[in-house]
Amino acid sequence: MIWIVLYIIIGMLWQASVAVRLRNTELYRLTHRRMFIVAGVAVVGMVLYFFRGMFGSDAVAGIVGFWLVMVVAFCIVWVALIAANVFSAARYGQEWMTFRNRSLGGMVLWPVGILSVERALRSEIVLRVECLFSSQTRKWPLARKNFSDLRNVRLRSFDHDGYKIYVQCNPARIISTTAKIDKDSIAGRKCFLCPANRPKEQDLIAWRDYDILVNPYPIFDPHLTIPCREHQPQLIKSHLGDMLDLAHELKGWAVFYNGPKCGASAPDHFHFQAVRVANIPLYSDYENLEHEDVKENVVRIKDYSREVLCIEGSRGFVIETMENLYADLHYDQPDDEEPMMNVVCVWTGRKWRLFVIPRLTYRPSQYFEGKYVISPGTIEMCGVMIAPKVEDYGNITLDDILDIYRQVSYVVGV
Repeated sequence: MIWIVLYIIIGMLWQASVAVRLRNTELYRLTHRRMFIVAGVAVVGMVLYFFRGMFGSDAVAGIVGFWLVMVVAFCIVWVALIAANVFSAARYGQEWMTFRNRSLGGMVLWPVGILSVERALRSEIVLRVECLFSSQTRKWPLARKNFSDLRNVRLRSFDHDGYKIYVQCNPARIISTTAKIDKDSIAGRKCFLCPANRPKEQDLIAWRDYDILVNPYPIFDPHLTIPCREHQPQLIKSHLGDMLDLAHELKGWAVFYNGPKCGASAPDHFHFQAVRVANIPLYSDYENLEHEDVKENVVRIKDYSREVLCIEGSRGFVIETMENLYADLHYDQPDDEEPMMNVVCVWTGRKWRLFVIPRLTYRPSQYFEGKYVISPGTIEMCGVMIAPKVEDYGNITLDDILDIYRQVSYVVGV
């Protein structure tokens, strides 16, 4: 029994150290609660021991026996939870193991090396992201309000050639949609992605040279912004490997990139964003529609309303093919530091799938004419038009959307 108690205490202390080193507030809070429980049990045991003279020997034995049975039963329940989740992990994949039970397993069994919370936390970043969302939407009023408002967001859909195009009414996105990206406007404001300028309530998960943040102005629930820690321009070429690796770790998520003139409201600070794959119509469209070859190892979705290219394969293959495509696109747009594009990356479970959406222009004529406040970024090019104004949401038609796509898309080879 002493060994079991020592295992629990050592596991808790170690887990607390992991929480501090990984800056994971949810794990720290969970460990903190458990420490209070163990401390409470210890205090009761000490009181019973030091005041044992006030009771008869039979009474003391009964009370001590009761507590021993409770501790043993508690440990049996923990072990049962671990066994059930290990089985689930083997059968369905580790993402099926809940964070709470994963941490229980690490707390009890770490000393004998059966399961490691630290290894799990480092490899299963999805679990850490879930905890970050739980924490941020609880303690950050802005995030709590805007994610709560998403539940009441209105959504329309249009059927077109065997697939759907959606329009989302999302007033909170007005800041991003109307962002000024000219040099004077950028120079005249503080960079909101730099660590020193972020809201004090905004927590993070450190990943390589990036910080994973909850986006306080979300399109979907959940929605991440993933900026570089250092201030550097929004140019993807040197960050493509990071994008693939991040997509591999964020299983079930789509990691995407807005070019500096293709939807990025902070073109002066490199960043990715991420949402769940299920929120991206483009992904299912690609699965269901026909493809045709464009270049070597590059295909496009056939007869689609906008130009979408796709590269699939291993990490090295995708990077090499993308570098060749990047060079071709840059040849067609030599005046820009980077060819205009939006990029989406998904790990399918067997290979990487990289969608490249070439762009011809940033905003359509309807934006400048004052007809619609719509400024296409990656999400719009993936099939969900964001309309911050209620009247735009109600008035826009399928023909309007198709015209917007025609204006902003760059068709390769034409």
